[in-house]
Amino acid sequence: MSFAAVQSAFPDRPLTINAPVTRWRGWFAALVLLVLCGFFAWWASASIVPNLVSDFQIRDGAVPTSGRVENGRCRSRFGMLQTCEMVLVANAQTKDGQLLRQQADYIFVDPHLGSYSVQLLADPSRPGKLSTDLGMRHLTNRAITFLVVAALMAFLLVGAIVLLRAGGRAKRNMQALSGQRLIPVPVRVKGDQNGWNVLPLEAKRGTQWPMPKKAEPFWLDPDSGVALGVTAPGGPVFALDRELSWADFTEEERMRLRAAAPQA
Repeated sequence: MSFAAVQSAFPDRPLTINAPVTRWRGWFAALVLLVLCGFFAWWASASIVPNLVSDFQIRDGAVPTSGRVENGRCRSRFGMLQTCEMVLVANAQTKDGQLLRQQADYIFVDPHLGSYSVQLLADPSRPGKLSTDLGMRHLTNRAITFLVVAALMAFLLVGAIVLLRAGGRAKRNMQALSGQRLIPVPVRVKGDQNGWNVLPLEAKRGTQWPMPKKAEPFWLDPDSGVALGVTAPGGPVFALDRELSWADFTEEERMRLRAAAPQA
């Protein structure tokens, strides 16, 4: 099959592109990422950050003190990431006569199996602040782990914004192509969970199109991943579908294109 035959069969008239861009998938994925980031931000601000700040404040003067640890529990995630939560109760009383209590939540990296032993700590010069030897031993580890997880959340948030913008950009790209005399071009189509990445044969970067998972390009050479695309001067590249239904071809035009590039 010669691409020249496809060029000869391609109509020389303005065409309208109307592909089923799946914006809902981007919206759903973005919503999930935003909820995840929101939960982490709430959890971090309510427990992780206050405990880190408090432990850094008392790290030089913290010594063992009388008291107990209640409801202590640590979970190992992925074999390395440890998350611990507990309630620290010191025998020292507060101004209203109640025992001093403090919630402690830790997140750190440690290839540990089994249980942790925990000793209650306090700084006499900073009454009202409690910690544990477990928290102090992993203080730097906790800070680094928090920063890494926070960076990951920020990356996910940026990803959510990118997904939200992808559908709108695809719609604008289709509008930019529609109504013009389009130029047929061979393109490579690489599918992923976000749709199709369409790029000219000699290019390193292409245009992302959030297409349905079941959609299939109009292949010119399926073994090499080369499909029939269209573009306009200065415009993006777009891959046509197998049925040639995403452009307003006449049935006669479709028949000529199929004859020029028979599909398997």
